[in-house]
Amino acid sequence: RRRPRAPPPATLRPRASSTPTMALALSSEAAHAYPVRARLTYGTAGFRAKAELLDGAMYRIGMLAALRSMKLGGNTVGIMVTASHNPHADNGVKLVDPDGGMLSQAWEQHATAVANAPEATLSATLLSVSSSEGLGDTSGGRVLIGRDTRAHSAGLAAIAAQGARAIGGVAEDAGLLTTPQLHHLVRMGNGEKGAGPLYGKEAWASEGGYYAMLSE
Repeated sequence: RRRPRAPPPATLRPRASSTPTMALALSSEAAHAYPVRARLTYGTAGFRAKAELLDGAMYRIGMLAALRSMKLGGNTVGIMVTASHNPHADNGVKLVDPDGGMLSQAWEQHATAVANAPEATLSATLLSVSSSEGLGDTSGGRVLIGRDTRAHSAGLAAIAAQGARAIGGVAEDAGLLTTPQLHHLVRMGNGEKGAGPLYGKEAWASEGGYYAMLSE
């Protein structure tokens, strides 16, 4: 009787990498579009600096906002371009989480790292954030951008939108808003999938709805 033939040795195949490749796709042109001009730290009020120093930070924070949205299942993340009561020469940016609240403190360090990443290490820094957050699918990020009336806010908002799109995110310009309005629009726009049970009316999910909510 013939002995049964031994099965062939298993072929060793490299495992599919779980490391996101999004940042590797960042073109050299995109990575070098806006150099970092000032060292910034993300705090309660986001980033604040002279407006002429913020191009690089705005571009990078657009990328980070898209990543944050990807992390949270594609729920919209807000970007508010404002320096509140600071002098007109200043500007700033802060992020709004899908529940309409402030950016998670766990992501403030990511914001600081990405905003200060030089062109040469921007892709690597984005990869580091993606890997540490377990982002296997780097698509579907959505960002809503509001701005104040400073002369340079529209330009900075456009740069933030470029950053979000550079890594595959979708950026929507919400126009002139107050910071509370943007928080409201993000919260209402995401609905229950963004932060659980929603207490309010569907009609409030707009800029006009914000005023209606306050008047009722």
